[in-house]
Amino acid sequence: MEATFKQLVAIEAVCAEIDRLDGLLAEFPAEEEVVAAGVRDAQGALEAARATLEHEELEERRLESAMKDQEALILKLNHQSAQVASNEAYTALQNELDAAEAAKTDFETQALEHMEAIDAAKEVVAKAEAELARVEGEAPGKLADIAERRSGVEGEREGELAKRAKLAESIEAKVMKRFETVRARKRPAIAVLETNSCPQCKIVLPRMRVSEILALEEIHDCSSCKRLLAPAKAFE
Repeated sequence: MEATFKQLVAIEAVCAEIDRLDGLLAEFPAEEEVVAAGVRDAQGALEAARATLEHEELEERRLESAMKDQEALILKLNHQSAQVASNEAYTALQNELDAAEAAKTDFETQALEHMEAIDAAKEVVAKAEAELARVEGEAPGKLADIAERRSGVEGEREGELAKRAKLAESIEAKVMKRFETVRARKRPAIAVLETNSCPQCKIVLPRMRVSEILALEEIHDCSSCKRLLAPAKAFE
C-alpha cells in the first residue's frame, strides 16, 4: 500500500502540472483576440477617418455649388438693376442683391472652414493608414509567437499525460477510479496526513480514522472533505 500511496501522490503532482498547463492553454485564445481586436480597432479608426474626410469633401463641394448659384443670381440681379423703372423696384432689387452677396460671403466662409477641415481630415487618414499598416504588419509575428508558445505548452502537456499514464499502470483500476472521482470534485485529491488534522480542510479526524490511515492497510478519506489521505510515514 505504501507504493500505491507514493504513486498517487506522484500522480497528483503530475495532474497539478497538467492543470497549470491547461490554464496556460486557456489564455492563448484571449491573446489571439487581443491581436485581432487591435487590427479591427485600427481598421475602424481608418474607416471613421475616411468617412469624416468624405463628409467634409461633400460639404465643401455643396458649398462651392451654392456659391456658384449665388454668383449667378448676383449677375442676374445686376443685369435687372439696369432695367428697373421705379425707385421702389430698384430698392427691392437692391435688397435682394445684398442678401445674395451676404449669402455668397457666408458660403465662402464656410467653404474655407471645410477646406481646413479637409486638410486636417487627410492628416488623420494618413496617420490611421500608417497605424493600420503597422498593426497588420505586426499581427502575423504576434500570432506566430502565440502559436509557437501554444505548441510548446501542448508538447509539455502530452509529456505530462504520458507520465501520468505510466504512473497509473501500477495502480489498481478501482483505486485509480476512486482517485479520479475525488479529483473531479476536490483538488488536490490526495493529501499527506502529518498530524491528526486533514491538511486541506483542517478538520480534526477521529482517533479511530487516524489509526486506520496509519495502519497502511487500505486507502481512507477525510470524513469532511472526502480527500484521500496518505500517512506521512509512507514517505519516510
